Amino acid sequence: MKRLLVCLLLVGVVGCGTSPSPEPPLAQDDRPKPPPVDTDVEKAGTELNKGVDFAAREDWAAAVADYTEAIRIDPDDADAYYNRGEAYFYLEEYDKLISDYTEAIRIKPDYAEAYDTRGLAYRLKGESDKAIADYTEAIRIKPDYADAYYNRGSFTLTKDSTTRRLRITPKRFE
Repeated sequence: MKRLLVCLLLVGVVGCGTSPSPEPPLAQDDRPKPPPVDTDVEKAGTELNKGVDFAAREDWAAAVADYTEAIRIDPDDADAYYNRGEAYFYLEEYDKLISDYTEAIRIKPDYAEAYDTRGLAYRLKGESDKAIADYTEAIRIKPDYADAYYNRGSFTLTKDSTTRRLRITPKRFE
C-alpha cells in the first residue's frame, strides 16, 4: 500500500506540474530562412554552361565573359579555364590560351586534353619544342589519346621536312 501511495504521489507531482505554454507562432519575417538553393559551385556551373551555350553559337567573346565569371566564382575549376582557353583559341589569343591551359594543368595535373591543346597553341606560335613536349606529356598521361599522337606525329613530320629542306636548299629560306 505504501508503494501504491508513493507511486500515486510521484505521478501526481510529475503529471500535475505546469507544462510550458506553447510559443506564439513566428511572424512571417521572423521565420528562419531556408539555405539558398544555389551553392557557389552550382553558380559557377551555371556560368560555365552559359559559356558553353555561347561557344556552341560561336560567340567567343560572350563565352569568354561567362567562363571568366565561372572562374571568379570557383577559381579551382579546371574545366572553366580549359573552356575559356578554347574560346581564346578561336579568338586567336594564343598567349591567353596558354595561360589558361597552364592554370588548368596546375589544378588538374593529369589533364591530357589541356596539354594537347596547349601544344597546338605553342605550335601556332612557332615554339616547336614546347609543342612536342606538351603532346608527349598528353600521351604519357593518356596513352590511348589518338589526337595527341596525331598532333605530335604531324608536327614532327612537318618540322623534320622543313629542316631537311633547309639543309638541301638553305638560300631559298633566308
